[in-house]
Amino acid sequence: MSRPTVAPAPGTRFPPGDGERRGGGPARRRGGGGGLGGGVEALCRLVRGLPLDLEAAVLVVLHVSPSSPSVLPRILSRCGPLPAGHAEDGEKLLTGRIYVAPPDHHLVVEEGRARLWRGPRENGLRPAVDPLFRSAASEYGPAGVGVVLSGMLDDGTAGLIEMKRAGALVMAQDPADTAFPSMPASAARFASPDEVAPADELATLITAAVTRLAALPEAEPGYEAHHHGGEAVTDLDPDPPQDTGGGDPAGGVPSAARCRSTP
Repeated sequence: MSRPTVAPAPGTRFPPGDGERRGGGPARRRGGGGGLGGGVEALCRLVRGLPLDLEAAVLVVLHVSPSSPSVLPRILSRCGPLPAGHAEDGEKLLTGRIYVAPPDHHLVVEEGRARLWRGPRENGLRPAVDPLFRSAASEYGPAGVGVVLSGMLDDGTAGLIEMKRAGALVMAQDPADTAFPSMPASAARFASPDEVAPADELATLITAAVTRLAALPEAEPGYEAHHHGGEAVTDLDPDPPQDTGGGDPAGGVPSAARCRSTP
């Protein structure tokens, strides 16, 4: 997958050596996946339910103004045990971390690395959910997990459909559990999710999916056909009344996860 890339916008970065101190390792291309999504409130509920030893790297895209600084990494770091920071173009993904797209950049996954680019706006947005979902569908196939949570409009539905077609496990927040149900309602209607549940329960489902896929031996017969990839992505939309660090009320957030590689 080839696309122009750019340096990330200034923002919150991971301290040097942070991954090693917290036990994070390279996120492997094959093995498992998990995802989260929704408004900031729903996202915090999910992050709070993820374990510190999660065998996945989580990628998050929040709709923010291109000219406003984003403090989402700080918010997510306070919400749960996993450290969060802005993704840098080309950096290798590590498990047990949350990577947030900087303003005005699409975030996708490619060959075990985060990639940033200023391609055309999608659904009127940059960053948008769909590019990340498509990249996960292409690169991780049946090992993917995609989740759509609270938000307005329907960004992320088309990408989630691509993940479903690739054999990924897809989920949506129960619209009755959201303040802004249009995004999960659209996903539930058009993407045929495998699970529809409240945000808190989705954290448990994501963790279980990542754990199950991480435990599969890569040498197992048929592994390549059914478990290549190990990526999970999610899409979120910020709730308008909340402090999203410059978030657009009509925005969306995706995330992606990969499992630790085996030495």
